[in-house]
Amino acid sequence: MDRNVFKCCKKIFSSFVCIVCIDVFHGSCLDRKSDVVRLGGCRILCSPLCQRSHQIAEEQEENYKGVIDKLRNEITEKESCLKRLKRSSKVFEDDIMETEQSYIGTIEEQKQRIIQLKGEISFLNEANIKLEVDIKNTEERMVEFKQQIQGLTEMSNGMITSIRVLENENRLYLEELSELKQGGTEKTMNSTGIQTDLVDNTNGVMPTTIELLEVEKRMFEDRIAQNVVNEKSSRDQADVGSKNKIGKDNANNNQKNLRPVSSVKKNKLLFLTDEFGKYLYPYLLNQFSSHFEVQVMCKPNALFNSVIKDSCLADFNKSDFVIVLAGTNNYNIKLNDITKLANQCFYTNLILCTVPAKHEDGSPFKGIEIVNRQIVTYVSNLRKFSNNINYVDLYNKFRYSDYVSRNVFLNSKGLSKMAIFIHAAVDGFFQATSFSCLREIRLQASAVSVDEVISSVCNDVDNNVSNIDPTIIVIDDELSTNMNSTNFLDVPPLESGSIGT
Repeated sequence: MDRNVFKCCKKIFSSFVCIVCIDVFHGSCLDRKSDVVRLGGCRILCSPLCQRSHQIAEEQEENYKGVIDKLRNEITEKESCLKRLKRSSKVFEDDIMETEQSYIGTIEEQKQRIIQLKGEISFLNEANIKLEVDIKNTEERMVEFKQQIQGLTEMSNGMITSIRVLENENRLYLEELSELKQGGTEKTMNSTGIQTDLVDNTNGVMPTTIELLEVEKRMFEDRIAQNVVNEKSSRDQADVGSKNKIGKDNANNNQKNLRPVSSVKKNKLLFLTDEFGKYLYPYLLNQFSSHFEVQVMCKPNALFNSVIKDSCLADFNKSDFVIVLAGTNNYNIKLNDITKLANQCFYTNLILCTVPAKHEDGSPFKGIEIVNRQIVTYVSNLRKFSNNINYVDLYNKFRYSDYVSRNVFLNSKGLSKMAIFIHAAVDGFFQATSFSCLREIRLQASAVSVDEVISSVCNDVDNNVSNIDPTIIVIDDELSTNMNSTNFLDVPPLESGSIGT
């Protein structure tokens, strides 16, 4: 578009304007002026000053453009940096959230661990308290053992005095016989044969008399020790029995008074069993009728703890026997039940039968072997504290022909074999059963003194108490209170709570 033409009327514009000072010049006048610079169109620079100002303005404009470009670049860089910072801040926030969540999880785990440690500390405190109670009870037992040993010492001293008196009497008797020999007692005899017999028999009678005195001394020691045990057993068991069955005992006593009294009192043999030993009574009677009063208590389909429950043992002593055959239904025999049974039978003899094999499929059930192995091990541990408990192994003692057609119960042949095994176990008790701490004291004045024997017994008692493992040996306080006497050291059940499960 032509800058010298008006836009409205299209007439030629002949005037010029200085863009710096805004002065207006005619075209004719402008031609006469020599220092004018035409910029194009109607724009001019009318003087050198305006030209200088215009040049400075252009330079400043260039500078401003450079500054603007620089600022624009800086703004672009700042924006990109801001975007990067935003991205970094977002990543940082995510990291913070993850760290916070991990810290929260760690804190929760630490709290749970603290709670668990508090529970363990509480359990250890309870175990420590229980162990202190066990130690206190053990010390009480030690006092009782020492009192018993003191009583045995006094009895032994009395027996030594009696033996010395008898020895003095024997010595006087020998002196009298010697004086009679030297004083010519042959004159009072009617014949020479009588004198010879008297002299010969005297040399043979006196050693026999001394031997008889030694045997009588040993029998007297055994009788005193057994009387002490029987008196304590009868006293404690009478207290327990009088609390539970006063009315029943009175009724039984009235009935017993009507029965004829036997001249020979037999020992008692109680057989506790489930349905497996239901028909064993006549076979036991055949084996033990001459020495024992046999009684069988059968509870069909009962578990082990049900078989041994409510067994009346108040009148049993060291000469009686309790035999248990149970656990043949589900083999779930708890070790704690065995310990309770051993505590109940503390003053009598206990024989625990292992579970016989059942040939249900033509071969013995393998799980019974594990159960019986644990029973044997547990009873063997109990025998370390008392010898009046033992076991009879019935596993794999019977053949396939010893069972009835269902291969679960024994026939007459198998029952007869079982009675023979039990009879052999009872016979073994008469050779091996004794108190764990009140062992037999055999005083022989020529070899061992009383003080040495008592010191040996004290050492045995101290060793037995010091060898108790507190992790597996626990005193059953409730059971001790119910029995009202000193019981076994009670071994608790395993972690699983039972064997054979």
